[in-house]
Amino acid sequence: MNSLRHSSIKQKQMLIIMGISGLALFLACGTFILTGWSSARQDLANGLLIRADIVGRNSLGALDFNDPGSAVENLNALKADSHVVSATLFTSDNQFFAGYFRNGDPSATAKLLATSETALFADGLLRVIVPVQRDEDLLGFIQLESDLTQLYAATTHDVSIALLVFALTCVMAFFLSIHLQKLLLDPIFELLQTARAVTADQNFALRAHKRSGDELGQLVDGFNEMLAEVQVRDAALRSAHDTLEYQVQKRTDELQRARSFLNSVIEHLPLPVFIKDAAELRFILWNKAGEELTGISNEEMLGKNDFDFFPPEDAKLFMTRDRRVLDSGQKIETPEEHLETRHRGTRIVHVIKSPIFNAEGKPTHLLGIVEDITERKGAEEKMAEINKRLLETSRLAGMAEVATGVLHNVGNVLNSVNVSANLIGDCFRKSKIPGFTKIVSLIMEHTGDLPGFFARDPRAAHLPGYLEQLAQHLTDEQVLVRAEIASLRKNIDHIKDIVAMQQSYAQVSGVTKMIRPAELIEDALSMNAGSLDRHFVEVFKEIEEVPPIEVDKHRVLQVLVNFVRNAKYACDESNRTDKRIILRLQRREDRVIFSVIDNGVGISPENQERIFNHGFTTRKDGHGFGLHSSANAATELGGSVTFHSEGLGLGSTFSLELPVEPVSKRNTEKTTTPTVSFSLETA
Repeated sequence: MNSLRHSSIKQKQMLIIMGISGLALFLACGTFILTGWSSARQDLANGLLIRADIVGRNSLGALDFNDPGSAVENLNALKADSHVVSATLFTSDNQFFAGYFRNGDPSATAKLLATSETALFADGLLRVIVPVQRDEDLLGFIQLESDLTQLYAATTHDVSIALLVFALTCVMAFFLSIHLQKLLLDPIFELLQTARAVTADQNFALRAHKRSGDELGQLVDGFNEMLAEVQVRDAALRSAHDTLEYQVQKRTDELQRARSFLNSVIEHLPLPVFIKDAAELRFILWNKAGEELTGISNEEMLGKNDFDFFPPEDAKLFMTRDRRVLDSGQKIETPEEHLETRHRGTRIVHVIKSPIFNAEGKPTHLLGIVEDITERKGAEEKMAEINKRLLETSRLAGMAEVATGVLHNVGNVLNSVNVSANLIGDCFRKSKIPGFTKIVSLIMEHTGDLPGFFARDPRAAHLPGYLEQLAQHLTDEQVLVRAEIASLRKNIDHIKDIVAMQQSYAQVSGVTKMIRPAELIEDALSMNAGSLDRHFVEVFKEIEEVPPIEVDKHRVLQVLVNFVRNAKYACDESNRTDKRIILRLQRREDRVIFSVIDNGVGISPENQERIFNHGFTTRKDGHGFGLHSSANAATELGGSVTFHSEGLGLGSTFSLELPVEPVSKRNTEKTTTPTVSFSLETA
């Protein structure tokens, strides 16, 4: 098969034609021979069956009269047929009756082989058995045997004819294929010669000659079209090659100029730059800044290593780091390193070393950049000392701010304490207890004759009504005093909480607990209730259903109390008759919003950007610490404060936004810088 693959197309075509023709002829001749053989067998069997039937009919009388001699004479008539080997007659009970045997030996055929009409080919003979009957009565059987010489003769004749036809057809196919090969192979050979000429001369202008319009003609057209396309592409390739050569030369020149430029840039860089080879870590580049830093010239440095210039322990350390950079393939940065120089002593330098890779990704060189940070380190030390002083100053300023916040917050509560104390004092000054003392004295004067006193003295008739009024007045007075004492106690507790909160300001943010936001609003109002009443300020509440939040209650109250107090001042300074403050509680997604809205004097646009600055205030007796500390407190709570005002005389809105989820659970970093947003739009 391998040798056939390397044969010529002519040989392959001849082999294909002859193989297909031979196979077809073989199948046809084989079919012819097999059909003749089958037909001859059938004819031979049918003929012998007919002869056996005739012999059986002629033997009916001998069987009727049990006359074997007559039967033998009848069977001997078959001697005329040279192909009949034997003829045997049997009775109906399969017993031998008479027979004819060409070889005179009845032993082989004296046995009945079947009891029905049949034809058997076996042992080179044809045996037929036919029943002998008269009407429906079975009288016996006739069995004939014949040789197969007729069958063999007919088959031999058919085979001879088939072989002759096969030979003649093969000869005709051979000569016909030789003639037809020229029609098929000549165009192919011509196309092959053209392809060889094109390959040898690289002349793509050659074309193959088309002889027909069949598939070979289409192949020639396709080959010629391919040559035309190759010719076009060859021309384009030559043009591209010329262009590429020009561009390569141009890029080479540009690369050379870029290399020269890069060398010039490196040479004039203000930072020392060096390059070492990866094999022996010897310097192959050393710029002018390196010479100025170390005092080692470029001529001295090139081709040397660190051991030629630096102390052994330093040189060993430098080269160990160099080798680590090359082995890891990663940059290594040394923030501080002491370098001994020739003329400037020990310098502190910052060194960056990086590998330089080739096209295969293998490090071939080491690039180093050195920065002299000696002066910067000295400046940093001085700056650290200055920062230390600034921190101390800032700490003292923070302590002053904390103290100011304490004073302001305590002052807010002390106003409420003062109001409660004044109310209690007024209550006692206006008390009816002296009248009760007079009644007791009057009764004591008539202790000896009380029944007579009540019966005769007209003043006694007024005592029950007066005592009833006095009891009611004292009861009301007691309720008022108890309420003010409770408020006074609450405000005093708040003062203690403020002081305790400010004392822990620099350490922890305060204790947090779950609380309903509405309770915070109620507490803020209660701390300002007396002041609001004195200034005739109406308070309205717009409270939405808000879930409890975890916060530092005292810091929230610090902000809300400050907002309410400022709103009261704003309403009071507006000189309006309808002074009004609205406390609103809302939830927006993950935030809870406390808003204090007033219809007071408002805030001018030029003051709105400074409203939360430390020390800024618009009141004559204000100190500007409240809103600033509120902004800081809101930031520490993880929230923010915002405000809105349309301008002077149009009121203002201050809001505190707090997260529903506590700051500690959100891992939010705390900061002391207030988060403040400004809005000039309509609320």
